[in-house]
Amino acid sequence: MARMEKENVEPNTILLTTAIDSLAREGFADRALAILKSMEENGPAPNIYTYNTVTRAFAEAGRLEDALGLLTNLKGRGLTPDYFTFTTLLMACGRTGDSEQVSDIMALMKQYGMVPDDIAYGAAIDAHRRAGNSVKALECLQDMYRHRLEPSAAHYNLVIRTLRAEGYVDKMFKMVMAISHKEGAKINANTFELVIEAVLEVGQWREALLLIQSMERLSFRPSMDIYVGLVEQLERARQYKAVLALYKVRVRAIQRTWISSLTFPSPSFAIFRWRLCLVCVSRRSWSVTATISTKTPC
Repeated sequence: MARMEKENVEPNTILLTTAIDSLAREGFADRALAILKSMEENGPAPNIYTYNTVTRAFAEAGRLEDALGLLTNLKGRGLTPDYFTFTTLLMACGRTGDSEQVSDIMALMKQYGMVPDDIAYGAAIDAHRRAGNSVKALECLQDMYRHRLEPSAAHYNLVIRTLRAEGYVDKMFKMVMAISHKEGAKINANTFELVIEAVLEVGQWREALLLIQSMERLSFRPSMDIYVGLVEQLERARQYKAVLALYKVRVRAIQRTWISSLTFPSPSFAIFRWRLCLVCVSRRSWSVTATISTKTPC
């Protein structure tokens, strides 16, 4: 601003909005607001981009009420909020953990004739996650289905994290198993692993095995940490045949990778193999130990 005055540059809306954007990116929300107020009082007239920029600064600072106040101001000046305006307000709800305001903002979008898009729903679900409101998060998913918006893995994973934080492990399991059988569902390996970790924490190794089978069916490869965690659960349950079956599944997966890409099994597989051996030796399962120690993919 000082430089513009020094060089006798006449400020216009674009230049001042750019200055506000720079302040917003540096976290100076109040200074950005001061320029906006000056524009409102003295000109040049701010546009929707000017208001959105200041709204973003307040949202990133977690100042939801200030961000909502700007919505009132811009409507008073005859401007119409756009998708960015509402998505930014939803982001502010997430920063403050305010789940109650989300529904009001989504309803206001519809009043302006806007159907919330996947970005808006993602921000809404994240706000519910931060507030610990799994019911509202699931309602957002249902709302997406009603509007024929296909949730992405990011949407599903946010809901799953919300359920996990509230201890709804059974709901997580049923949800992912249902999604995995839905044609064209946009889920990824992380979707499964979030649930596998949760079921293993409560000792549900059978559910973990079913999830791994679903991953294999969809060509996802579980991480080595998932395999090791499952082996530990199977050890406690003395399910040695399941241990061997799991090992064979892992060997087949590595052999496919080895043949297709001419790469050797990673050192982590050796750790996994000897972990299985130790499990079986500790329980004197000599036949299983011999199988594991001799039948390797390398």
